[in-house]
Amino acid sequence: MLNQKYSSANTSINKLGRLYKVFCHEKPNGKVLDFGAGKYRKGTIFLQDKGFDVDSYEPSLHDNLPNDKYNTILISNVLNVIEEDEIIIQILKTCKELLESDGRVLITVYEGDKSGKGKTSKEDCYQRNARTAEYVGLVSKVFDNVKIKQNIIILC
Repeated sequence: MLNQKYSSANTSINKLGRLYKVFCHEKPNGKVLDFGAGKYRKGTIFLQDKGFDVDSYEPSLHDNLPNDKYNTILISNVLNVIEEDEIIIQILKTCKELLESDGRVLITVYEGDKSGKGKTSKEDCYQRNARTAEYVGLVSKVFDNVKIKQNIIILC
């Protein structure tokens, strides 16, 4: 992975993100990867408790990517803490490689103040402050089929 100007290692919060609360209502179907799970792994543990087959990957804690293929990859509040577009594109390319041919990637972002003006949010942390729809251009560079439903970016 490329080096970020601001580390994402200190951005983990011990709170369950909205993506997991929405996704848990689906019927478990295949392997799920929680990409950027954070040091607390709240979403991973929550979904495992609901019967999902979930692996977690946190780039700031793990050097090696998982070797499996996944039916669903969840990216919850990860892209919004990365300043560099090229790193976001690299993450999406990595997810595409880990995805089953009929799989999907579900993404939520914290929109911050929704100004679209990125800034440091605390020491060595960054917040893009972009609305969900503003990510479509970036994700479209990697995935052809991009939709937004309930403020969740869906990539196939």
